[in-house]
Amino acid sequence: MEVTTRIYLMKDSHGNKTSVTVEEDSDNAQVCGMLNKAGEKVYFESEAYRISSFCDENNIELKVINQTFDFDTLWNGQ
Repeated sequence: MEVTTRIYLMKDSHGNKTSVTVEEDSDNAQVCGMLNKAGEKVYFESEAYRISSFCDENNIELKVINQTFDFDTLWNGQ
């Protein structure tokens, strides 16, 4: 069995960094601890596909990594 996940890496213009991991077939994501360009705290809780728009609107850099793992390898710690 394979485990597929999407990792959203975010960095705001003030140097704050955070990440959100969303598993396959799970759409909800929550982002906190980020500041917009004006230095105001911003918060996101919605479907993961909206993270890109949230980052664009709040001047936050975004990188998305799609990763697939083998379940048994993860389970056995290899």
